[in-house]
Amino acid sequence: MWSGGFERPLAAPVEPDPVLDRGVAALHLLAWAALLHPLALPAWARAGLALAVGLSLLSRRRARRRAAGPGGVAVLEWRGPGAWVLVLRDGRRLRARLRPRPFVGPALVIAAFDCADGRRRRLLLTPRTTPPEPVLRRLRVHLRQEALAETAAAPPWPGGTRTVLRGGRESSGPGKSRV
Repeated sequence: MWSGGFERPLAAPVEPDPVLDRGVAALHLLAWAALLHPLALPAWARAGLALAVGLSLLSRRRARRRAAGPGGVAVLEWRGPGAWVLVLRDGRRLRARLRPRPFVGPALVIAAFDCADGRRRRLLLTPRTTPPEPVLRRLRVHLRQEALAETAAAPPWPGGTRTVLRGGRESSGPGKSRV
């Protein structure tokens, strides 16, 4: 729950994680090397898979370059409930809205933002690339709270309450169940 009192703003510098980037590149290269091993696939299928892995690696490297460039996010600021600001490396400040369902874990935070310039920016934050633990902990708390507030404000399931039962079945109220 949000406290009724004033909370001071939070500013978290954001840097790309070189260890994560090297790990992703190594996994791509391992996948490529595995395709060189004789498989029960025709040569054209192996070539197609190798092309897909290569394009994925190029796409990841391009995203990395874009994040480190002038349009990349340098600082993530939280000003209050629903008030996020992204400060870009070129000095521009963009108001942003947190997209639903950020992933908030102890070693990894993945959050997507809809920015005022019409673009969507995704941030991957790890303990190596963010500020000291108290700031990262506060950031994780604010992201979780905003995700919970979004969930609570969502319109109810059509026809009543929605309960997920054991086995993945859903119940839409007493005596009615959907499979």
